[in-house]
Amino acid sequence: MKTNTKLFFVILIVAVILRFVGINPGYPPYHSDDGISYSAASSMIVNGNFDPLRYDYPIMTPLTNYIAYQTFFIPVEWSKFLVRNYLNYPAGHLEIPKEAEKFHDFFYRVTLGDRWINALFWGRYVTATIGVLIVILTFMITRRLYSTKAGLLSAFFVAINYRHVLNSHLGLPDIYNSFYLLLSLWFTLNVFEKPTNKNYFWSAIFAGLSFSTKYQFFAFTPLLLAHLVNVYKQKDNKLRLKFLFKPMAMMIPVIIAVLFVVLNPYHLIKLDETRAWLSSVSGKYRTGRMEFDFFPYSYLYHIGIGKIASILSILGIIVAFYYKKLNTILILSVILPFLFITTVYTGGGFYTRNFVTIIPLILIFTSVFVSKVFKNNLFILIVVGFIGYESLLNSFVVIREYIKPWNYKILGAWVNKNIPDKSVVAAHASVPLPNTIEKVVPYNFVSDDFSMREFSEKGADLVVSSLDWSTTDFYDWMTQDTKQSLLYWNKPVEMLENKYSAMSVRELSDYAVYSVLKEWQAPESNFIVAKIPKYKIIKKTLAKKILFDDKPNIWTSDPIEVSDWKGFYINPKTSEKGRGYVYVNFYKKIEDIDDITKRVAVRLSSRNKNKDIIGSIPKDAKYMVIGFDTFESYKSSDELLEINIYNAEVIEDLSGFMLNPVKLEDGVIFPNSHGNM
Repeated sequence: MKTNTKLFFVILIVAVILRFVGINPGYPPYHSDDGISYSAASSMIVNGNFDPLRYDYPIMTPLTNYIAYQTFFIPVEWSKFLVRNYLNYPAGHLEIPKEAEKFHDFFYRVTLGDRWINALFWGRYVTATIGVLIVILTFMITRRLYSTKAGLLSAFFVAINYRHVLNSHLGLPDIYNSFYLLLSLWFTLNVFEKPTNKNYFWSAIFAGLSFSTKYQFFAFTPLLLAHLVNVYKQKDNKLRLKFLFKPMAMMIPVIIAVLFVVLNPYHLIKLDETRAWLSSVSGKYRTGRMEFDFFPYSYLYHIGIGKIASILSILGIIVAFYYKKLNTILILSVILPFLFITTVYTGGGFYTRNFVTIIPLILIFTSVFVSKVFKNNLFILIVVGFIGYESLLNSFVVIREYIKPWNYKILGAWVNKNIPDKSVVAAHASVPLPNTIEKVVPYNFVSDDFSMREFSEKGADLVVSSLDWSTTDFYDWMTQDTKQSLLYWNKPVEMLENKYSAMSVRELSDYAVYSVLKEWQAPESNFIVAKIPKYKIIKKTLAKKILFDDKPNIWTSDPIEVSDWKGFYINPKTSEKGRGYVYVNFYKKIEDIDDITKRVAVRLSSRNKNKDIIGSIPKDAKYMVIGFDTFESYKSSDELLEINIYNAEVIEDLSGFMLNPVKLEDGVIFPNSHGNM
C-alpha cells in the first residue's frame, strides 16, 4: 500500500473516532433544530408522506435521514427485536398485532422507539457519517485542484476541526449543508474541466440538492463561473456567444427549479406557512442590515478554525492564487459570497454553526500554504502539530464529555434524593424537580429574582441554576455595530465579570452544594445547586460611613482590610429611580484584583431601595472592595446617597448542607457563541 493511501486511511480512522465516539448519549434531545433531521424523517415515515412539518429548511436533511432509516436502521432494529424475542415466539409470548393499523403503531413504536428516541440517535449516526464523507470530499477536491499533499493536509485539518467534530454529533442541518455544497462543487469541477452536456446536467442536479438543503445559492456561483470560464476559452467571439447560450447551460435554472419543486412539494402546497417560517428566520437573522460584523471572524480565529490555521489560510489564498489562479477563484466564488451574506447583509454570523458550511473550503488554503511553502516532511509534521493541536484538543473534549450521561438526568437523580421535602426552591422552568417540594420561586434575570439575596427574600432554601438561562445576559457583546465589534475582537471577560448577573452567578457558584457541568467545548445544560444561607447578626460595629454629596451612579471604594472580621453588614441608600446595584468583592491580595474569593451583589429597586447586604468573610480573604453600578442600559438612572459599612459577627446557617464551591471556567459562564454552538 502506498504511503499516501496509508496516510489517508489513518486520517479517516481519526475522523471516524472523533465523530462517532460520544454520539450516545451525546447532546441532550432538545435543540430546536435537531428535529429537522430525526423528528421530520420519523414523521415522514410514520405518516407515509414527505411533509417535514416545518418549512424554514428545505427537504434534504430529513430526506437523507428518511432514506437511511428506511434502508438500514429500521430493518436492523426490527430484526434485532425479532431475534431478541425469538425464543418467546413459539410459546406465544411475542404478540404482534395482526390488524394493519395496530401493527403500524406497534412496528414504529418498536423500531423508532418511545418518543422516537432511537431515531434521535440514528439521525446523529447519519450526521457523523456525513461528517466523515466531508473529509473524503475535501481530500478529493483539494487533490484535484492543487495536489495530493495538499489534499491529505486539508482532509486531516477537517478531520480534527473542532466545529466539524462538534456538529457531527448533532442532527443539525449544517453538516448536511457542507456536504451537499462540497458534492455540488465536485460536479462543478467536471464542468470546469470538461463542459459536456452530461456534466452540465449533473452539476445542475447537485446544485439543486445543495439549494434544497438550505435556502442558499452558494453552489450556483462556482457553476456560473465555470460556465463563463468555458465561454472565455472559445476561439473567437462568435463561438463565445454561441457557447454562452449553450442550451444545456440555459437549462440549469430550469433543472434546479424543477428539482426543488419535486423534492419540496409541501413547501409549495403550504406556501403561506413557508412564507411565515422564512419571514421569522429573516427577522431573526436581521436580513438587510448591511453592516460589517467582526464577531464571527473573531470566533473563527479563536475557536472555529484556530489562530495559526486562520492566518495561514489568508496567506494560503495568496500562494494558491500564484500557483493556480482559476482554481483559487473558483473556491473563493463560494467563500466570499457566503461571508458577505453571513457577516454583512445579515446577522447570521451570530449563529456561528453556520460557518460549518465553508470551514473545509477555508482549510484548503491552509493546506495549500503548508504544502507549497514547507518541503521537508518532518518540518511539515511539526507545523501541522502546531496548527492542529488546539482544535484536536477541543475535539477530544467533545467526545470525552459526550460519553457521559445527560446532565439533566444526573441532576434529576440527585435532586430527588437530596432536596428535603417541603423545600422552597428557586429554579428555572426547565429544571427537573421532585414533586415533594413546597414551592418553586421563579428564576429569571429580567422579570423575576436572580440573586441569592432576592431568592432569600422569597423564602427559598435552595436554588438550582440552569446556566442555559443564567448566562443569557452575556451575549450582547456578540451583536455590536462594526466599530464596537472590533473592540470586542477578544471576548471582553473583564467587562462581563463586572455585570450584576455575572456577580450573582459567581456568588451562587461559591455556595454550590452540587453541580453537574460539561466543559464549554461540549455544549449542554449545565446545572448548579446552591444553598441559600440564613444569616444572624450577633453584633455589629460601624467601620465606615460615607456620604455622597455628588451622588455618583458609578462608585468603587478603596480596599478595606477585613482580615480580622468575621462577617459584614452593609447598608446602602440610593435615589428613588431604582436601577442600581451594590456589590462586594473579596481579595486575598490587594494587588491581585483578579483573584476574587467571592462576590456578593444585591439589586436596588424603587420598591425597596435600601437593601442591606449581610455575609461572612470568605476564608483567606484579607481585603474587601465595595462598589455601586447601574445596569448597562440604564446608566445615570440611579444615584448613591449614603453607604454604611459594619464589621459584624455573623452566624451562617447552611441547614446541614456541605458547601462544594465550583469555579466556572470562562467558556462556561461566558459562552464563546450563542449557547457555545
